[in-house]
Amino acid sequence: MLFRSFIPSLDPSGEGSSWKITIDALSSGSWLLLGIIGNVYPADNNSHKDSTCYAWQTSKYGRHGGSVKEHPSWPGFVQGECLYFHLQANKLTMFSVQKNQKFTIADVTSTDDTKYYIHFNFNTPRIKLTLEPLSRDELARMRA
Repeated sequence: MLFRSFIPSLDPSGEGSSWKITIDALSSGSWLLLGIIGNVYPADNNSHKDSTCYAWQTSKYGRHGGSVKEHPSWPGFVQGECLYFHLQANKLTMFSVQKNQKFTIADVTSTDDTKYYIHFNFNTPRIKLTLEPLSRDELARMRA
């Protein structure tokens, strides 16, 4: 598995932190996880199992504190999909532009000293992603 966490840390206070990910290439049978993590150096490189991982996976499942959790309304990622993310307080929201649908993890655990980072995890180098800042207009669309 390949994983990457991005520094600096996200700021969940005030307006929160937001970013955009576009899935440029997603091969058949590949596994992809997108979200946040609080531990930049997880044990045994198993970032998806880390207790600070909150994310959505390729299928209808995600990770909440490293544990598998079903997201029945989440149909999974598709190639070409553009996703808007927003972390504010203890809530991580993902908006799929193509699906015109919002998905939320409302129970992100944090303390005063917890820091979270943008997190990718995938099983093949054939997956290609683009990470960009989210514009104010895109953030407004996500909140609508």
